[in-house]
Amino acid sequence: MAFLIGELTKHVGGDPSITQSIIIDGLALKVLRRHYANVHFFKNKDTGSRDHLLALENSIRLDCVALGLTHQEKKLLRLEDYLKSKDGDSSAS
Repeated sequence: MAFLIGELTKHVGGDPSITQSIIIDGLALKVLRRHYANVHFFKNKDTGSRDHLLALENSIRLDCVALGLTHQEKKLLRLEDYLKSKDGDSSAS
């Protein structure tokens, strides 16, 4: 599960907000539950209601959409931009 959390954290740029962290933790757990359910399904065809699995798949899909389907690069501040912002802060005093 730590691997999934780490990869999802990298996916959102490496520094997730609190809401992104909540979604990431839940999504990692859901992906593991889905994997277990799929393994169990192929071993034993009588797994009960498929509605539960479809709901889990949809929930995973919605979490992925909420996090964004494209990889977010970590935004690094250039030194020049940082120094300009600091100069602007000191002149405002």
